[in-house]
Amino acid sequence: MEKIKSSKQVDEIYNRLASEKLIHHTCQFFIEKADGLKPFASGVFVLIHNVHFIFTASHVVEIIDKKSAGLFIQIGEDEYVNVVGQIKRSDLNKSKGIDLAYIKLDMQIIPDLTRNYNFLTLNKIRNHNRLLEGGANYCVIGFPENSFEMEDEKLKPAAQIYITLPTNDNPYKYYKLSKDDWIILKMTGKSQDVVTKKKQPMDTYFHGLSGCGLWLMMPRVNENVCDYRLIGIMTDYKKGKYFCLIGNKIHHFMEALTVYENMKFKTLNTKN
Repeated sequence: MEKIKSSKQVDEIYNRLASEKLIHHTCQFFIEKADGLKPFASGVFVLIHNVHFIFTASHVVEIIDKKSAGLFIQIGEDEYVNVVGQIKRSDLNKSKGIDLAYIKLDMQIIPDLTRNYNFLTLNKIRNHNRLLEGGANYCVIGFPENSFEMEDEKLKPAAQIYITLPTNDNPYKYYKLSKDDWIILKMTGKSQDVVTKKKQPMDTYFHGLSGCGLWLMMPRVNENVCDYRLIGIMTDYKKGKYFCLIGNKIHHFMEALTVYENMKFKTLNTKN
């Protein structure tokens, strides 16, 4: 991977990728409250073998079972579609911390979703083990619950992008998390609004990021472009001894799709 020397160049390349590509693969879930729909969590649109999915966290879809509540996605300024589909999720009582779920979407809602969103294809998904410490090569983009503005009495949620680095081994040991299953990222520096590009100090309130994508950034500086791969789904954060975001690795989804959807995949390169 080519090392980027200019922080300004980093910002321009990554911001363009976030606003032109990553945000359109990312959805915000809303749930219905007494006073209307409220921001709840995030997810990633994925298209594999001609089947449309949303990848997210198990504790996000758990609300459907526990409270008989629905999840909604915004498709227009005042339009929302109820998420309809088959849900598979890890059993949090038995999964040893693996907190992942997918929704196999009903075809009836696909035309509404594709008006504003793009489904990530298999070539943009990658198993990733070799954490890169030489530069800011990891991106988390999602919708914190408290990241919004009110405009004409209408809720205007705002996606936030976090460009960050992997941690060393200490948080893995302290929180007893295996590198085979999790990626832990440092939470230092600033976050940035995807649309306005406004930077702000790193918030400590990450509710709503659950289920959003963890992306490997692959810049080609000489061409002033950046490729990307989905390598995980964010599931947790810690604010104790180590301030960090935690994501489950993407290979768990591939394994689940093999078992439950009878899908077949070529062997993934696990060396990088």
